[in-house]
Amino acid sequence: MAQKIIIDTDPGIDDAMAIHMAFADPRLDVVGLTTVFGNVTGKQATRNALCLAEMANHPAAVAGGAAIPLTREPQPPADFVHGPEGFGTLPAMRPARMADTRNAARYLVETCAEAPGEIIICAVGPLTNLAAALALDAAITRTAARVVVMGGSAAWHGNVTACAEANIWNDPHAADAVFAADWDVTMVGLDVTEKTQCVPADFEAIAAQSPVIGGFLNEATGFYFDFHEAKTGTRSCFMHDPSAIMAITDPELFGFENTPISVVCEGEEIGRTVTGADGRRPVRVATEVDSDAARRAFVEITGRRTPPPGPERPKTETEADGRPEGRDRMKVEIVDYEAPDAAETLARSLRDTGFAVLKNHPITAERIEAIYDSWGGFFAGDDKFAYAVQPPAHDGYFAFRSENAKDSQVKDLKEFFHVYPGCRLPADIEETTRQIYADLDSLGRELLGWIQQQAPAEVTGKLSMPLDQMMEGSNQSLLRILHYPPVEQSEPGAIRAAAHEDINLITLLLSGSKPGLQAMDKAGNWHDVACDPGMITINNGDMLAMATGDYYPSTTHRVTNPDAGQNVSRYSMPMFLHPRPEVLLKPGTTADDYLQERLREIGLKSQKAS
Repeated sequence: MAQKIIIDTDPGIDDAMAIHMAFADPRLDVVGLTTVFGNVTGKQATRNALCLAEMANHPAAVAGGAAIPLTREPQPPADFVHGPEGFGTLPAMRPARMADTRNAARYLVETCAEAPGEIIICAVGPLTNLAAALALDAAITRTAARVVVMGGSAAWHGNVTACAEANIWNDPHAADAVFAADWDVTMVGLDVTEKTQCVPADFEAIAAQSPVIGGFLNEATGFYFDFHEAKTGTRSCFMHDPSAIMAITDPELFGFENTPISVVCEGEEIGRTVTGADGRRPVRVATEVDSDAARRAFVEITGRRTPPPGPERPKTETEADGRPEGRDRMKVEIVDYEAPDAAETLARSLRDTGFAVLKNHPITAERIEAIYDSWGGFFAGDDKFAYAVQPPAHDGYFAFRSENAKDSQVKDLKEFFHVYPGCRLPADIEETTRQIYADLDSLGRELLGWIQQQAPAEVTGKLSMPLDQMMEGSNQSLLRILHYPPVEQSEPGAIRAAAHEDINLITLLLSGSKPGLQAMDKAGNWHDVACDPGMITINNGDMLAMATGDYYPSTTHRVTNPDAGQNVSRYSMPMFLHPRPEVLLKPGTTADDYLQERLREIGLKSQKAS
């Protein structure tokens, strides 16, 4: 009988190697993949896991998990090792499959409880999901058969710092909790995995046996080989994550010793794994490996499985629609609010692109122009500083370069004002601002009703409540008045708004005073979002994507710097619709849980929405 496993992963290239090896091994039954930040962002990890399962035509469930560490500040993804999307230079892929509605911690707890003692958890990323599962239900220490961790090092050896391995370093507090818990843990550390290696010929051999999986791995690992060659001078790569899989299927390839493990959680040695911790259950620590046998096993097993007929990988939008490369591949629909098919057209555009543009709506172009003029005067004067935000409140004026996009280390080139119900506003623009807030809030709730109405039953049936009901009684929605000043040439690397996704359910964006908004298509290309005066751009946010299992995807977008000759101020006014804080977006995650997580990531910590 095949051994059941769940792989907790941050896919990456070596994660993809391990996952496809596990999929191909008849001795293993991969029940599910749970995803975590690390090599890529948490959101990208879920997309990548779905793509890996889809290209292998494998039935494993995929549950999205932690996007940030338990305690320490989030660190940038390792794109210099794994590429911008996690699979080297391969173009962005968008899966057709949807993730499990449960978060990773709940999925781990419930799946292990359904088959007590039968499932091994193989963790090849930061251990945040496992720590969250322990906090959710400590019984998982009894229901999980055991845990195998790729991470740490039994020697004084690291790959992020002199003494810290990446998975442990990314969330040392979580790792320490996992090693302290009373369950059976095996650790396959860096001091062992760096004794293993693959060379390009190995992936060519896999591709010859299994063109679909081997072809993908052969393409993806080119970037990985480049990274390792620059470090070691040898065109080879380590088998970090596949080693954890082989510790389950072929333990005779390894030598082991039993010793308790603790993790340094503060100071210069943060992330270091320390052997011999007093009072803890011993961990089975790998100390040696038959590297030649491990390499042969990886090549033989990974090339064994050819998926049933299907696409070689989840298709990019270009492949799916057959159109040539170019800027016409992202069709954002212009929706006539008064048309009989308005709801259908809006939902289709939001489903296909994450964006739609609304015309003939109740808010006139004259009102939009007038309110931009009023706020332009506010930003031009010095009175704005009297309205500066006063933490822990989150309404008021935010000075230039107050915010960065998630995963960006550079502050955006903008200043802005946050409007919530009852907040303090300049007297001369208070009435018009409160009225536009009320009108956008009302329109947004109506559009959520349309979105709900047009979604299939298998999507709406998983919602904790109808989308428009999530908004009932909410005072969390945010009207943000944005001013992008003329761009100074002395600010390299900064743009008006770096690539990001919105946090909330949907965003209603009054047409900007100048162009600059761009959205990313499914192949990773940028497209201008046209929005003529008086129109409103609608886009999905992460909360809608989470609640609907990515049926309505949250699309990456940005605001670019102006072209030469157009370097003038730009004004924009998005309304972010947020549900009540207690609304359950998916099992185990409320709207407020997700909001606070994202506020940490973008440098705006608060109790209110953004």
